[in-house]
Amino acid sequence: RDEIRDWSSDVCSSDLQLHAGQNQIPCRYCHTSVGEGPHASVPSVNTCMNCHSLVKTNSPEVRKIHAAWKNDEPIEWVKVHDLPDHARFSHQPHITAGVDCVECHGQVNSMEVIEVVKPFNMGWCVNCHRQPEYNAPVDCVTCHY
Repeated sequence: RDEIRDWSSDVCSSDLQLHAGQNQIPCRYCHTSVGEGPHASVPSVNTCMNCHSLVKTNSPEVRKIHAAWKNDEPIEWVKVHDLPDHARFSHQPHITAGVDCVECHGQVNSMEVIEVVKPFNMGWCVNCHRQPEYNAPVDCVTCHY
């Protein structure tokens, strides 16, 4: 019988105020596939270990990364920005159009823990699509299957 693993104490938190703010690490360093497809991707263990093999190695959060690395397991991130299943979204056209991450995700460089700062609902998205500088489609099939 497989046991369900309780990740609640193993989940890593990333201090974005430190990473994106103080250290000025660009969003795309950790979210590597943001301009290539629908998902921004979350940082892999390898990405984190690029720095944390040497930096803050005694930190409880970094020890979680080291444990994942040692056990050849992914980091279990908690999804914060989530859309309903009936809506589809791709970061790629937004990045291509020059929409900065801050427009939707807020000033993550000042957040210790990532939080949702925009409503991410249909009205909010449609209002943005209607802005002349974006000239984005507003037909239903743009976001709905």
